[in-house]
Amino acid sequence: MTPIKVVEQGVLAQLLRLNLYKATGPDDLSPRGLKELAHSICAPLTALYQKSQDTATVPSDWKKARVSPIFKKGDKYLLSV
Repeated sequence: MTPIKVVEQGVLAQLLRLNLYKATGPDDLSPRGLKELAHSICAPLTALYQKSQDTATVPSDWKKARVSPIFKKGDKYLLSV
């Protein structure tokens, strides 16, 4: 498998595409803040992503998520699948 190269232009492009109206993640970083700081943080983020790719490891904090149930249909008080 050929190694993947993470480049600053790609990281910057993804930061600038963030939806400002999405909620924060477990790190409590808002998409608005990330987007506004995109030019300042793209270099360190690129290095971090490349290091993760090169070592085939993911920081444990990246494995956390917030999961919220969303009501779709039926009785809200009936806990069935």
